[in-house]
Amino acid sequence: MATTTSTKVVMSFIDEDEKAFSFTLNNAKSDATAAAVKGLMDVMISKSDSFIQPPYQKTGAQIVVTTATDLDVSD
Repeated sequence: MATTTSTKVVMSFIDEDEKAFSFTLNNAKSDATAAAVKGLMDVMISKSDSFIQPPYQKTGAQIVVTTATDLDVSD
C-alpha cells in the first residue's frame, strides 16, 4: 500500500459585509511560518481589487497535513 502526504494552507477572511470565506493553497511547504502566512494574507488584502470576493480582514489560518493510504480493492 502506498501512502502519500499533502500539505495545504487554509486562510480565513471576512469581506466588507462580514461574510466569512477562505482561500486554500495546496502543496504548501510544511514548514511555512505564521509570519509568512500573515504576510501573504496582508498582500491579498492590499490587492483586494484582484478578487471577486475581496478579503477585508484576516480571521485565521491553518496548515493542514493530510495522509492518504491507497487500499487494494481488486478481486
